[in-house]
Amino acid sequence: ILAATIFMGRVGVRAAPDEIVPLVGLLLCDVCTTLRVLPTDVAPQPWANGGGITRVLVERPGWRISVAEIEGCAPFSSLPGVDRILIPLSESGVTLEIEGIERRVPPREAIAFRGEDRVVGDSAGRIWVLNLMAHRSDVRLEVGIGGGVGALVGDVDAVVTLDDRASLAGRQLPPGTVLLPDGSSPPEFSAGAVALVRVSKTEGR
Repeated sequence: ILAATIFMGRVGVRAAPDEIVPLVGLLLCDVCTTLRVLPTDVAPQPWANGGGITRVLVERPGWRISVAEIEGCAPFSSLPGVDRILIPLSESGVTLEIEGIERRVPPREAIAFRGEDRVVGDSAGRIWVLNLMAHRSDVRLEVGIGGGVGALVGDVDAVVTLDDRASLAGRQLPPGTVLLPDGSSPPEFSAGAVALVRVSKTEGR
């Protein structure tokens, strides 16, 4: 069983895959994020199998968030014991072959799979994807898609921008920017689409 869940909108609530939930009224709170990590802040490093490059934006015990580059046909690294969620950032999306089954993943939509699955990514040119990974024996990831204007929710562990329409306190943020709660006063935040990430311990841990 995957220790990763894709939900839409409010944490713990599932909805239609194409639903975009406005931030107003959903994400207003007393704490939010001003700490941010941009993809350009992080040096690239090779995939575990050497088949591509990635930028690790956040790494915590049991989980991490990164942005990876895919160009053409690219077999993914084998990561036993890891559950993964992938979200294309580029407008062309990506095609994944997972255990021999082809899946087309549009931009800003999420797909979950296991790190030990045989996965091959295929793209028409160079694209970027958001990767969320969790060691299933330690933690569980829940990821949802939201968007709109407001302040950032306090009960998520990270917010990641999925398009180029995001801004925080008047500063434009590129796709793949990670925002982390720090308990400060909430500045105005807006985005066309964001990934809302919540991390919990695996049952029994």
